[in-house]
Amino acid sequence: MAMIVFYEKPGCSNNARQKQVLSQSGHDVVALDIRVQTWTPATLRPFFGA
Repeated sequence: MAMIVFYEKPGCSNNARQKQVLSQSGHDVVALDIRVQTWTPATLRPFFGA
């Protein structure tokens, strides 16, 4: 299926369940720690359809 880049907060039980559902659906999940990403308006814009 698809490769999913999943931004997570490590240790979050909800994120663990979400990743599990994606994996069980056949997707390849690449988990990245959301706390260490450098977020700017330019890097966030694509997530909001702009």
